[in-house]
Amino acid sequence: MITVKIMPTVFISAYSQAPKGTKLSENGQTLGVMLEIRRDSHIIVDFECTFITDLAKNYCKKLVVGTNFKEDFEDMLESIEGNMIIPSVNALIVALKIAHQRYIDTILKEETTD
Repeated sequence: MITVKIMPTVFISAYSQAPKGTKLSENGQTLGVMLEIRRDSHIIVDFECTFITDLAKNYCKKLVVGTNFKEDFEDMLESIEGNMIIPSVNALIVALKIAHQRYIDTILKEETTD
């Protein structure tokens, strides 16, 4: 019998179309986000995105890590929109919204059935 190991964190990823005219779209790529979130507190403990430059990746990570993905999601999006003046900001927001919906549909649903 195989025992499923339940980690204290969950890993979620999501993707959205990169805007035309950006390096990502020229390479035929999408913008992806990967989040590691604590199950008990809903705090984002690690984050990566598929921006080309390390500066963009690191800047975005500063805005996301430490956020409560359940309670402070809209505030996080406003912080991103207010601080990241880049062509790909809408693609980033879309990918985060997709990841958030997946989180709601799986992890938060599990909480209500326990």
